[in-house]
Amino acid sequence: MNSIVHDDNASPIIGLKVKLITTSDIVYEGLVYAYEPTINLLVLQEIKLTSTSKKKQHNFHLLKLSFIKEILKSTSNNSENSNMKHELIPVTKVNEHIITKREHDALNKIGLNVSDQAQLIFDALSKTLPVKWKDDSILVLDEVLITDPYKVENCKVLIKKNNANNSQAFARVCKVLEGERKRLGL
Repeated sequence: MNSIVHDDNASPIIGLKVKLITTSDIVYEGLVYAYEPTINLLVLQEIKLTSTSKKKQHNFHLLKLSFIKEILKSTSNNSENSNMKHELIPVTKVNEHIITKREHDALNKIGLNVSDQAQLIFDALSKTLPVKWKDDSILVLDEVLITDPYKVENCKVLIKKNNANNSQAFARVCKVLEGERKRLGL
């Protein structure tokens, strides 16, 4: 392997255009975006022009050094390499509100004091229908409540409007629940 990344001070290689060949003979070309010497990880930014809009598309590859067979400096001249650093995508500020909301939503998908079976059913239903926990019951489409032991006969319409939408929602939830229980072997 080329010694351009064996230095703990990786700043000289950041932005350098390289060609990497992995141990499975996959070839990557791009700019060295980051290098973490403690875990021997190299991040390569690959820049491609999209065929339809001629816009730049940026792909990032995380590569362990132990899986890299060869690292070659690009054949570009030095003045081009110095300009390459300007093409690195800057790290942008993380929107904490979005992260907090994502974490909050993830936590709300975990039932409190429910069985593993209940959580499995909830997770399966959530792939197809909007669901949320209401205590230890599963609320589907904000209309149908599924209570323990989470079988079709435990489905109840929560909103007592006598319209076709409620009966359609109820039938849909029952059908999906029955199918997911079969798929899960319950």
